[in-house]
Amino acid sequence: MCRTREGDGVYSEIWELSQSQCEARCVVDGGCVAYEHSTFPRGGARGGAYTRCELHTVPVTHTVPASFPVVCRVLQPASANPPSRGRGSKRPGSQTRQRGAESSSLPLPAARYAFSSFVTPTPRLAAAFLVDYLGATLLEDPRTFQTRAAAHGRLVAAVRFRPGSTSQATQALRADTRHLNEGPHDVYFVRSDEPPASEGSLLTAERLADEMSKVHRFGVQETWDWWQDWHLALWTENLDAVLVRLLRDGVPFVTRGTSAYVEIPRGITFQLQGLNMSLAATEPFNFCRATTPTSRLPTPPPGAWRSAVRPDAPLPPIPHLQAKHLALPTDTPEAALQHLQRFIGGEGLGDVLAFLQPRSHRFSNGECAMLKWQRLADFDLHFVHQFSKTDQPSGGSTASVRDVQRRLVAGHAKHAGEDVGQVALADPALSTFLGNGLGLRVSSLEPFRARLDAARAPYYVHSGDSSQTRRSLYVPLATGFIVELQEEK
Repeated sequence: MCRTREGDGVYSEIWELSQSQCEARCVVDGGCVAYEHSTFPRGGARGGAYTRCELHTVPVTHTVPASFPVVCRVLQPASANPPSRGRGSKRPGSQTRQRGAESSSLPLPAARYAFSSFVTPTPRLAAAFLVDYLGATLLEDPRTFQTRAAAHGRLVAAVRFRPGSTSQATQALRADTRHLNEGPHDVYFVRSDEPPASEGSLLTAERLADEMSKVHRFGVQETWDWWQDWHLALWTENLDAVLVRLLRDGVPFVTRGTSAYVEIPRGITFQLQGLNMSLAATEPFNFCRATTPTSRLPTPPPGAWRSAVRPDAPLPPIPHLQAKHLALPTDTPEAALQHLQRFIGGEGLGDVLAFLQPRSHRFSNGECAMLKWQRLADFDLHFVHQFSKTDQPSGGSTASVRDVQRRLVAGHAKHAGEDVGQVALADPALSTFLGNGLGLRVSSLEPFRARLDAARAPYYVHSGDSSQTRRSLYVPLATGFIVELQEEK
């Protein structure tokens, strides 16, 4: 165990990080001089183990033995003036970072939802699905895009959902709909360039989408996989008016509560949530139901739990769909929540979860899953750690949630400060994942930049050109997912 001349030392704790994730946190934290990673057996029938990461800010002078597995590693020598990043000279396109207690303590402006983007091998098919089944409008002119994902030779298919609001009667019944963004919002589907042939074995975002599609089994109500917890949730007061089209065309989906989950081509999950649902049977979230790569549950007959819809039946108009939340799978939900609160802002929804967990979300408080939710100005983020759900297809894969997160966190730490265009040259595989993002509008970037700089936390910049109307910062979350902060004009 790490010790200083004065004893235990000064450190912050983060639970449920792997050793590599703990080390990556120390590397990007300017005040961290050493880290300690410990493993403790988990009590109860579920077994397993907890992990604890300590980020030390006082020089470690020696270690002492422990009765449990522990690693203490010094990353920086004791010095009155520790190096700023320890990675040599500034990279091309990087920005000089200014630090100071005064600037880093500025309150963060409210972050408002603008768009989500997903990497897929089939961007046009994905966009067409949202147009046909969810009433989105195809965006033909890249000049109307809210994201710069079209840059660097990427193919983008974009759609926009029209503005609208939830009725006051529904808001009175559902408090979680009172804050939703009432303006237009976009979804982008990106196919980025593949790495060179010599790097063909590397995992790219497109290949991950293929792997996720192999894991998903939307035709079987009883199945759920961990990758399905990466989804964009859309809210509508009239969910049946959306489901009737899926039922008519035989598009498979699974239901939980008053939500339907459907695959967007390819591998992408969307949650469609409504006030009620009458065209399909449903069940509560069953976090303790284990799923495995070899699960072979029989597909029920079409009429077993869904209403039949005649092909020639008249269809109601597609209702307005508001963006509600983005869920992300992670094995470190608490660390992800802390990182989001520190660098993006918002408020935790612990009280909401405490109300839901004995009801619709039973056993998601550390028994069979762990959920952490955060509310921004008009949009929520959910971090989901599933203990009993598979994230592997039947044939096996290297694209597990933990492995992908570990690769992305390490990659972002390595390339922090670079222009997003330079990352494609330095790390082609990592660059493909930059298309998986969340776009938020803020009144000013400076408080975010100051806070990131003070903590030496990784982020990317965009060098810009004369045609751009907004400045952006690209901030990796603790899950490896990218948040693009756009400065409003």
